[in-house]
Amino acid sequence: MISRYQTRAALWAVVMGVSLAGCVGTGMLPSLGGTQGARAAQSMMVAGGTLRVKGPEGYCVDTGASRTGEADGFVLLGSCRAISHHPRDPHPERPMVLTVAVSARAGQAPADPEAPPARDLAGLETYLRSDTGRQALSRTGDADSVQIARALQQDGVLYLHITDDSPNPMGAVTGAYWRAFFDLRGAAVSVTVTALASQPVDEGTALAQIQRAVAALRAANPERGTTAGRALAGLADRFLGRNNSGAGPADTPAPIPGASAAAR
Repeated sequence: MISRYQTRAALWAVVMGVSLAGCVGTGMLPSLGGTQGARAAQSMMVAGGTLRVKGPEGYCVDTGASRTGEADGFVLLGSCRAISHHPRDPHPERPMVLTVAVSARAGQAPADPEAPPARDLAGLETYLRSDTGRQALSRTGDADSVQIARALQQDGVLYLHITDDSPNPMGAVTGAYWRAFFDLRGAAVSVTVTALASQPVDEGTALAQIQRAVAALRAANPERGTTAGRALAGLADRFLGRNNSGAGPADTPAPIPGASAAAR
């Protein structure tokens, strides 16, 4: 039987991967930008209004490329001025594409008291480095297309620097990006930061940007009570009832030196 930790790690990776792949595959991401009109939206409520997605300074929501449901959401953020073409909207010095994917379904299921802590980032990293984990991260479901070059566990967040060599439907962005995984008020959240192909940035600059994005999300959604850290356990409980198969846990990879936060 598939282990409880492996199951909830898989669910988190798959939920986040499907959210991003679905929007890319349907052509939603290229909608960034438009004709001059109203000011760009500063934030967006997702997951039935339980979480507010707000980007770091200079970033706004592309409402035409974002979506939300009762228990999930996908939000595309970019330069406020690039989205609205309004001269009074701000823009970052080095614009990048940010995405935020949320799944709050875990809040509808009781946490399993015997499951490992949902914030066991080392276990999550181990899973994502496995063939199954890299398959979930791939844009095309091909594990061989994904390489995890760097990892950082910091303040309850797993940051991965990923290169995906599979065909890139987004076109205008690079194949390398940073991705963050963490719990936020009982929801599983994934954030990606990808540089524009026409304006590439170094790895440290992109890392600093995703750290600012995570900080902005946390500031917009203060933790309440004991909901923090329970998202993945809830996903496991929901999934175990309909999946009884799978390989054992992946071997633990050799430790990777933690990356230090880049200077802003």
